[in-house]
Amino acid sequence: MFQNPLQISTRPPFRAPRSGSHSDTTVLQLNLGVKNITTNEPPASDTLYSVAFLTKEFTSSAINLIVHGGKLSWDTTIKSLLPEFASQNPDVTNNATILNLLSHRTGLGVSNQWWYGADGELLVDPSESIRYFNALPQIAKFRATYKYSNWNYYLLGKIIEKVGEMSYGQFVEQIIFQPLQMTKSTTQASAIQRGDLTAPYTALDDGTFCELRQPEIWDGSIHAAAQAVRTTVSDTIKHANGLIQAFKYESQDERTNSEPVLKLIYHQLQSHIARSKPPPPGPPRATALASTSSRFQACWGLAAIATTASRCPFSPPLTDEPLW
Repeated sequence: MFQNPLQISTRPPFRAPRSGSHSDTTVLQLNLGVKNITTNEPPASDTLYSVAFLTKEFTSSAINLIVHGGKLSWDTTIKSLLPEFASQNPDVTNNATILNLLSHRTGLGVSNQWWYGADGELLVDPSESIRYFNALPQIAKFRATYKYSNWNYYLLGKIIEKVGEMSYGQFVEQIIFQPLQMTKSTTQASAIQRGDLTAPYTALDDGTFCELRQPEIWDGSIHAAAQAVRTTVSDTIKHANGLIQAFKYESQDERTNSEPVLKLIYHQLQSHIARSKPPPPGPPRATALASTSSRFQACWGLAAIATTASRCPFSPPLTDEPLW
């Protein structure tokens, strides 16, 4: 068995890649496991992974940049941007905002079985997606609780395409991947060379692994803004450093002559879920556990952003009423 002095999980044969940075310097980068259990080829720092729902981090960063540029606000209603949006709940139709989608507070159903088949095939044509969204059932009170759903980010992708006047993947590449020099990250199937992308597996009851069909969610398909990004450990470090730089800049912890690529990180790291109890005594601490960005960093083991965020002097409003 692999003896890991850093005490990272050693369960063979799959151990997630780990990386970390501090003050823009990479302090830890490990590539563990294999790309494919048939070939046992080891991964490298430029090996691509389908990061699936972690795509939402890049979508929320893209929305941040659009808001920072003045083309949208957090309170812009979806109906004003997408006239075809017509939920079964009139309150959602008329009042749902950009922020409600970002923070999963529409209360609409998940319904992944509508669009994603058992063998990984996509069941809904992108041209029909809005009709399916409009049919989603209301499963929780609007703005009253957190209900995770890919459909919320599907709509954000459509908004990005309408405001940016290009596809979702092209927009993210131009305003995030290229400025941060994330040269391997992509949402385009044509940009990936054979053997660069890790194979997906699931574990069976007997402990053996079964290879799954590679998800066919790419730029232009349904839910591209929720699941289409493929990225690497090296590019993830670059993105983490971009978040750290933006956080330091906005918190005035470290001002530089040039503005960071990413914007409004303070707002992105907030949970946007109201609470009624005051925080415990002690130094200010981040309250971003429910945010997409925090989940992204936690899953990739980027301790540096969590360390930086621990000094963040904000918290959600103290109220019994939902504010967003």
